[in-house]
Amino acid sequence: MDLLVQPNDGLTPILSAIKKAKSRIELTIFRFDRQELQKALEQAVTRGVKVHVLIAHQAAGEGKKLRKLELEMLEKGVHFEDAMREFEKRFISRVLGRCDGSLTKTADVLGMHRNTLTRKMGSYKIKRRAGGVG
Repeated sequence: MDLLVQPNDGLTPILSAIKKAKSRIELTIFRFDRQELQKALEQAVTRGVKVHVLIAHQAAGEGKKLRKLELEMLEKGVHFEDAMREFEKRFISRVLGRCDGSLTKTADVLGMHRNTLTRKMGSYKIKRRAGGVG
């Protein structure tokens, strides 16, 4: 199930989806400061659900920058597939950097097989940092 929740939607849709999860939860969130969310994820883990949470820190003003970028892309006629490829490339690069070049850790954080990550890195020409192992 893919679920997109806006800030005004509250936690109810997220908590409901977590309770229904049977095997895996992949969650990207900007703030992880709600105890009820943490408790629901802990309960999922005790049920045997594999949980991956990526906390995407956002600097002040980033939301405005993102909205401006979205408008610019629409005005310039950027196609959805092109936008998705660019996002995926940058997202993989950022996670790879945070994992110090470790392919195993990066694949785990991204929730994909290491071979899939390696293939995508090749197609996007993403290079590992020097000294990265794994």
